[in-house]
Amino acid sequence: MLQSEGMDICDTSMSRLEGQTRLVQDFEVPILAKVLGVRVDWLLESEEENK
Repeated sequence: MLQSEGMDICDTSMSRLEGQTRLVQDFEVPILAKVLGVRVDWLLESEEENK
């Protein structure tokens, strides 16, 4: 889904994102939000704010 939205990401990079060992690039945030079905500001909030 990410690739169809224009985010070319390999399995290794995706795994590193999920494992929090790779930072999300600024241009990736809106694509991730769209694919996940959430608002960009929700992604940027702290865990405590998302409860």
